[in-house]
Amino acid sequence: MNELRERLASSEYAVIPAHTRMTILRYVEHRLPAGGALRALFSNDLTGFVGRADEDTLAAMKQLVWILGYCPSACQGSAAKVDAWLSACPETA
Repeated sequence: MNELRERLASSEYAVIPAHTRMTILRYVEHRLPAGGALRALFSNDLTGFVGRADEDTLAAMKQLVWILGYCPSACQGSAAKVDAWLSACPETA
């Protein structure tokens, strides 16, 4: 998770809006739900992401896709995986 934090703090990912970076960290580190666009992104639903993202988040789409590589595979890839991630107790996950 430290690598994710470092990447999100780097200038390479500065195009991602600050509120979006914080939402990603809260989702990955604390299993707090992300909004519609990020939930779609974590669910591997590109059409849903594009349809829900605000202009600034949409402009950062390339960096957001890249940042998924620093997120645990258990928290992304399908709606079922996102649901399981959100419902799992952090102490047992």
